[in-house]
Amino acid sequence: MSITKAIETTKKELGFSLEILTEWICEGFAELVVDKVPGAEACWDCDIDPNQQDIPTNKRDPSHCFVSYNGKYYDAACPDGVDDWRNLPFFRMHMRAYMTEHEKEEFTVKQLRDWAADGTEDMAEHEKEEFIVKRLRDWGELI
Repeated sequence: MSITKAIETTKKELGFSLEILTEWICEGFAELVVDKVPGAEACWDCDIDPNQQDIPTNKRDPSHCFVSYNGKYYDAACPDGVDDWRNLPFFRMHMRAYMTEHEKEEFTVKQLRDWAADGTEDMAEHEKEEFIVKRLRDWGELI
């Protein structure tokens, strides 16, 4: 099974929102994906980057577990993977200590909106828009 298919299958099996999968049960999610893909590994950001331990706790928390496979990094929000784990949407949202001012500006509204739209495929257009706007407002309060 491909890593992308394993991630999508696991998301459907669990049935939780993207927020729950990435914010609350990331380790369990990663382990379930790893069980489906030989050679994949679940790992934590602080295991990959020991320098993260030097970042004050209030700037590096929360930590995140994700899947490493064939030189790319994956989680529930990024089934196609990224070359640098810091580019996973979770870190782009939370790990501001890793971002330069220019990188913060590059994180576009479109990227946030695409992530916020996860799970809205079966909604009517007006319901989808209301859901996305509410989710973005909720996230705005967290950032």
